[in-house]
Amino acid sequence: VHVVWSAGGTLYHRWNAGAGWSSTATIGAGSQPALAADGQGRVYLAFVRPTGTAQDVFIAGWQNGTWGSPQNLSESENISEMPAVAATTAGALAVAWSERVAGAAWIFTATSPDGVYWTVGPVSFGQGSYPSAAFDDRGRPAVAWQETLGDGHPEEILFCRWTGARWGDILDASATLEVPSRRPALAWRGDAWVLAWVEGDGDSARAVTSSFDPTAGTWDEISVVSDEAPLGRPGLAFRPGGAGMIVWGAGGMVRGRRWDAAAGWMAPENISEGMSQAREARAAAGDIWHVIWLADSAPGRSDVYYAGEGTATPTPAATNTPTRTPTPTSTPPATPARAILLPLIYR
Repeated sequence: VHVVWSAGGTLYHRWNAGAGWSSTATIGAGSQPALAADGQGRVYLAFVRPTGTAQDVFIAGWQNGTWGSPQNLSESENISEMPAVAATTAGALAVAWSERVAGAAWIFTATSPDGVYWTVGPVSFGQGSYPSAAFDDRGRPAVAWQETLGDGHPEEILFCRWTGARWGDILDASATLEVPSRRPALAWRGDAWVLAWVEGDGDSARAVTSSFDPTAGTWDEISVVSDEAPLGRPGLAFRPGGAGMIVWGAGGMVRGRRWDAAAGWMAPENISEGMSQAREARAAAGDIWHVIWLADSAPGRSDVYYAGEGTATPTPAATNTPTRTPTPTSTPPATPARAILLPLIYR
């Protein structure tokens, strides 16, 4: 299990190979981390770092206990932020981010077959923030983000997938023009794309999901999965066989629901209770489900907490420095050097 977080503009890393958490390792300058792992035992970290008057998106790889040199992906004179990263078992990578260009926030991606050679460009005419990226089982990436479609309208969740030759049409996945839709999390279920996001405002907000049939080319009806307002982006993950988990923080607790191919979303489960402002929960699939989240540990201080499926209580923090937030993803169960990733987002 790998966890990366940022505090005070510095990135930190801890991992657990089964014998307990490592000591905290400093990666270097950066913030807004996001993690992915391939099937070769490599972990990839996307993050942002100031570059003069701009801010760029970088990627660095970890293997055999060492981080490689960061590579600048955005290389622009603009502010690039909110990176998301995805990897295939064969080592292909996709990084998505929001970049401020001429007064608008555009969605950009960088894709690579091997982590060495990259293709960078905008996703069609996508504009917005909080992108999320994933690959399907054919190695084709897709991106989702939140975007305001017109004056006077709240945010919508938009989705675009790679056709094999270009980015396809942008689709409105939420299609609720009178209600704000925010903070998408995208994942591939094995038979369909699945999106989770926060629908609504304040106490009336709920975590919802919808799935996209790639053959029919349509999104199904929205399913409400939480009984309470989530804080931050929900976490969504699936195993290669299709079993899934959605998790969310809701103030004093962290909750989740499992996906069963025959029964759909199962009953809610309490993952942790008695927390202070639990938020930004993330799930990662391995032999067991791994969940992390951010919660207040003292006035003005936040830590990242971890719970593995079957553990009685959460580990009080994978972090031992003040943090900015959490997120997870995982490698496929069959890899010999598995890395379950619990990256940390930002507030």
